[in-house]
Amino acid sequence: MSLRRLRTDHIDLYYAHEDDRAVPLADTVAAFDALARAGKVRYVAASNYSAPRLADALAAARRQDLAGFVPLQVHYNLVHRAEHGLPFIPSVAPAGVQGQRWPCTPCRFSRR
Repeated sequence: MSLRRLRTDHIDLYYAHEDDRAVPLADTVAAFDALARAGKVRYVAASNYSAPRLADALAAARRQDLAGFVPLQVHYNLVHRAEHGLPFIPSVAPAGVQGQRWPCTPCRFSRR
């Protein structure tokens, strides 16, 4: 992340857009916490995490008293709405994490 290139001294909301399962969650949470403590980011968000991995990341942040994910971006669309969003509620509600959905792009449903 190049703050200089963005002409700012911090990022308000920094998304982890992909869960790297090769990296221990404790390391991921600690890295985001370091950015928050340094004032480089205000809040850290998650996207494309499974419900169990998100719950584990939130638990790791609590155990170590580190900055955890605040918002969660979940994939949601009317065709597959039962598969997306609902499994996350038990994982994020107790932690106070707010959810937001991102819709499928129209090209995913277009005929070729």
